[in-house]
Amino acid sequence: MTTPFDGASFDFKATFEQYSQDAGFTLAEADERKAVITFTMDSGRPQTLFIIRYDETLEFSVPSMAAFDSEEEIPGGLSTVLLQRNARRKMGFWAVEEIGEKQVYSVMHNLEIEDLDPDQFSRLTLSLVQECDDFEGMLISANGPDEDATPETPSSNGTNPDNTNISKHGGGKP
Repeated sequence: MTTPFDGASFDFKATFEQYSQDAGFTLAEADERKAVITFTMDSGRPQTLFIIRYDETLEFSVPSMAAFDSEEEIPGGLSTVLLQRNARRKMGFWAVEEIGEKQVYSVMHNLEIEDLDPDQFSRLTLSLVQECDDFEGMLISANGPDEDATPETPSSNGTNPDNTNISKHGGGKP
C-alpha cells in the first residue's frame, strides 16, 4: 500500500482526526504523538485504542481489563491462550505491557507510517478493539454465569485458566 506520508511530512494529529472522522470513530484526544479513540462495543463494554508514534513507527494498542500487580501474578494458562490466539491472527498480537504500576494484557500492532492508509487504519482499529472485547467476554464467561460478574472474582467452576484473580486496570497509557 502506498500513502502520501513520509516521516517528515506526516501530520499525526490531523491524520488521525481525519481518519477517525471518515471511519465514524470517536477521537477522544490527539496531539502530535498520541491519539486516543474510544468505542462502546455491542457487548456494552468500553474499549480504548491508543496510537503512539515512535519515530517512523505507529503503535496501536488496546489494553484489556486483565491487569496484574506484578509479573509473577501473570497466569501462565491465560498467557498460553493468548499465544494461541496470536497464532490465528493476521493483524495484531497479544502482549503484556506495563501501564501505571500494573502488568496489563494488551492487543497491539506496529505499523510503519509509510504503510498507513485510511482502509488499513479502519480495518486494524476494528480488528484490535473487537479482539480485546472478545477476550474480555471470554474472561467474564470464565468467571461464572452471572451477567454482572466481573473478572475480579474468579469462578469456582474451573473454567478460568489458572483460577487467578483478574482485576480491571484503572488507567490509560501515559
